[in-house]
Amino acid sequence: MDPIETLERSLDTAGDVLAAIPADKLDAPTACPAYDVRALTQHLVVSLAYFATSATGEESAVEMGDDPKAAFDEAAAKLTGAWKQPGMLDKTFTLPFGDFPGSAIVAMGAMEALTHAWDLARATGQSTAFPEDLSGEVLAIAQGMLQPHFRGEGPDASFGPEREAPADAHAADRLAAFMGRDPQG
Repeated sequence: MDPIETLERSLDTAGDVLAAIPADKLDAPTACPAYDVRALTQHLVVSLAYFATSATGEESAVEMGDDPKAAFDEAAAKLTGAWKQPGMLDKTFTLPFGDFPGSAIVAMGAMEALTHAWDLARATGQSTAFPEDLSGEVLAIAQGMLQPHFRGEGPDASFGPEREAPADAHAADRLAAFMGRDPQG
């Protein structure tokens, strides 16, 4: 799958989840111990804006306001718009944790969007049976990119220890388990 297509489909999936979050679930806990639904949504929006900024070098701050879905849509549009520019996937960019080709940063955006879409769907009682091909693609990306030193216990860890997923688990649940979530909990 093309990296931009993977990103766009991950963002579309996350957008669908966000659009279906009822207002009375914004304070619900998520699989990310430091975040409730509202805070995780804000984290996702800020992350997407950061990945857009890494492409353009220009601040891409997005205000959450009272409409998290609108903020997400704005951040997602900035992100895809920035990376669709010719040659961006092949350039090297410096992030605080290393130098990466644009294609890797786009992949990080897809991982962020789909993983947190799973977190938000699980926290709000929505289905996590995202498209199997997309979930499998993002899982393969994560398995190739996520280094062990980013894993740990507690709220300050970027990723928890890999969890076990049932052998017959949907690819989105296997992705969640790889990213440190309990796909059965």
